[in-house]
Amino acid sequence: KKAARAANAWRWDRMINYDKPTIAMIRGYCVGGAFMQLLGADFAIAAKNATFSLSEVNWGILPGALVAKVMVDTVLIRHAMYYACLGEAFDGDEAVRIGMINAAVPDDELEAAVIKLAENLMSKSPNVLRATKHAIRKVGTMDYDQAYDYLAEKGKAIKVGDKEDSYNTGLRQFLDDKSYKPTFGAFKLGTLITDESGK
Repeated sequence: KKAARAANAWRWDRMINYDKPTIAMIRGYCVGGAFMQLLGADFAIAAKNATFSLSEVNWGILPGALVAKVMVDTVLIRHAMYYACLGEAFDGDEAVRIGMINAAVPDDELEAAVIKLAENLMSKSPNVLRATKHAIRKVGTMDYDQAYDYLAEKGKAIKVGDKEDSYNTGLRQFLDDKSYKPTFGAFKLGTLITDESGK
């Protein structure tokens, strides 16, 4: 039991509470307990020919650790029930269809796709990205009133220590400078104006 808790601490607790976004890259097999790391990551991209399987039922045990819980939290219960009860293998395209991963790409494009996602994340305000990641993770277990209060406080907390002054910098670039369109990307980092003279 102690070993199981220690395993959960690094492959689940640490993953979901980590301050930076995490990306799972899946090539080859992702079976059973590996679903903990997969679903603990914030994003996931797999090769189309990757093989996923909750095969525990085929050899007489339950999905290990928190796998059953995190699977139900990630995909529709019908999909979780189907793959957990039948133990059938499925590929990257099916993992996308059921909402378990973000994208499936040809094997030879996998690393490039993961790097592109990482670079896109790196273009965002680190402070806002961190707060957004934590907010999305936390609100799923809250009711609407709790989520409203939590998000209001999280919004205030973003401003503490935000070296980019993200909100005001983004507004300035959008409204005044007309230098970016929020729908198509982040504001330009490192452009904070510290006083009215522009210095």
